[in-house]
Amino acid sequence: MSKQTDKNLFIDFSMQRFYQQLLSGVVSYETLGNRIVKQIKAAHAFRQVEQVRELARILINIPIKEYQLIAQYYLAWCKCRSFQYDADVLETIAGQIRTCKTQVLLSRGTFEAYQSRPEPALYFYAKALRASNTISDYVGSSLAIAVVKSIEGFHKSALMDLEKLVPLIGHAEPRLYYDFLNSYAVELNEAGRKDEARNIVRHVLASPFIHAYPEWRETARDLKQSNRSLVAIGSRLYLPHKVLNMPANRHEVEIIEQSQLARVFSLQQWKKKMAKKREKPAQDEKEKFFWIMNIYTNDETSDHERHKIYEAVRKIIAERDNPKPDDDGA
Repeated sequence: MSKQTDKNLFIDFSMQRFYQQLLSGVVSYETLGNRIVKQIKAAHAFRQVEQVRELARILINIPIKEYQLIAQYYLAWCKCRSFQYDADVLETIAGQIRTCKTQVLLSRGTFEAYQSRPEPALYFYAKALRASNTISDYVGSSLAIAVVKSIEGFHKSALMDLEKLVPLIGHAEPRLYYDFLNSYAVELNEAGRKDEARNIVRHVLASPFIHAYPEWRETARDLKQSNRSLVAIGSRLYLPHKVLNMPANRHEVEIIEQSQLARVFSLQQWKKKMAKKREKPAQDEKEKFFWIMNIYTNDETSDHERHKIYEAVRKIIAERDNPKPDDDGA
């Protein structure tokens, strides 16, 4: 990499010493791109918006399209942290990106969820689930669907979805592991299993990410009883036997590079917000919709069966848009 290239990358940037460390020993754009992506993932996991923005501004100048798309995704995330949602940008990125399509689709769905539109949100979450190619992708997509079910009042179904993820969650990336436990505690509480929920929340409060996720502390406050403390963390913390303990070394930031790009923001954060706002449709209509979604996203449903569902819907819509003469009373 030439000195002129180095200079161009640093134009208008304020953290030149940090960037020079990134460039140390770099012999190709690919090496630099991978190094920056690793740093962005770590900053993103801790919600360090300014660092994510600075790194994305460098990444977007690397003349490799995939890195530019990743940078655009993170810049969109930075905007959303300031409540600026650009769905069109995410859809454009999703149509072109290869390495983190699941995360982009999850973010796109969350934009819909923030606007009290669960149906299109679930549409994008289902697409994200289908695009998953890592354990973290699969867990993140499934968790998003479960949270929407919870918002709509289907707590039993949401809890069942989360229970299915328990064997996998110990292999997901660290931030997602704790986000899952937080949502799991919320649903256990809804099911009346308060002691289990409190024990899990104690584990969440011990997370190295806790300072960046105040919504996790909100869960703890909601579960706290006047005669019990959720703050004290013992060395022999009890967790239900189905929940895998995180290996000690997974608390280290370096392990984050093994994960895929995370969701734009925590679904748990908007759960309380949107539950208060939206007017719920008729219960029977919701039940039909979620039943269809459960069938479509179920692991036991084959690709052929999903295609048949898709074709059936297309046929119904086509008949509606192009009615036969007998259908309109002629």
